[in-house]
Amino acid sequence: MKRVLALLGVLSLAAMFGVVPVTSAGAIPTTTPVVALFQTIDVPLFAIKGSAEVYVVHGLNLAGQTAQADRGTAVTVCANGAPLLSDLQFGDVAGPVSLLIGSTVAVKVFAGAAVDCASAATPVISQDVTVPDMHAVALVATSGPGPLTPALLPVELNVNPPEFCGNVPVSAPAAPAPIPDDGHMQVAHAAAAGTVSVTLDGTPKGTLAYGETNGQDLAPATYSVEAFLGATPIVGPANVVIDSCVSTIIYVVGNQTLPEAPKNPTTALPAAAAKATTASPEFTG
Repeated sequence: MKRVLALLGVLSLAAMFGVVPVTSAGAIPTTTPVVALFQTIDVPLFAIKGSAEVYVVHGLNLAGQTAQADRGTAVTVCANGAPLLSDLQFGDVAGPVSLLIGSTVAVKVFAGAAVDCASAATPVISQDVTVPDMHAVALVATSGPGPLTPALLPVELNVNPPEFCGNVPVSAPAAPAPIPDDGHMQVAHAAAAGTVSVTLDGTPKGTLAYGETNGQDLAPATYSVEAFLGATPIVGPANVVIDSCVSTIIYVVGNQTLPEAPKNPTTALPAAAAKATTASPEFTG
């Protein structure tokens, strides 16, 4: 299946992977909408000791997509010269795969659904990536904090069980009333936009700069989530269903023009530098 990392065995190391899509039609718009992408993970999520559970989120919005289901912008991803992902499209989430923490791999991303990794074509992105020391992480393909800076943004995922997920509090009476198993919601700012503010059912829940996340445990229900850039709503209101023992992640993505030449950075992500921060003490987790 194209979204499954089926070719990891061809790599000599546990490989990191990345996705930075481009428009296959060749026309690159200067601005595109800010869009919310959704991912759900059953928790708790267990990881092999010394490894990180890694996902890739295709969030580089170049073709003007206004929703996750719009898809488009197919790319091929190569790692250490071997094919890793093909026909990945906007809104796709690949993974997870257990990767050895500290491993580094050379990632190249080509425009097109099925490009030969030995192609002489210039990759859209050529980047060395080191597996971060995180229990679970999403690498979000995004345009970066400003124009002309497409990048893979590491987002640490909360995959621990919420407080009441399958548990009864120690302080509960002998015959406690039923307690709903909580879920978790997390919002990650991965858009080429300024600081955004987040509301939950109309209540402010803090502000986020690029690369920051916030979240909280919630009783199972449907909640209205909005993100604002200043006074302008850029995401939502979106009805988000929180299920028991499920972590729901909302990635706020959007992009501007790609650079004319490919970047070739080295991304080293030690735990202290890579961990996402909590923007507001009232919205934690």
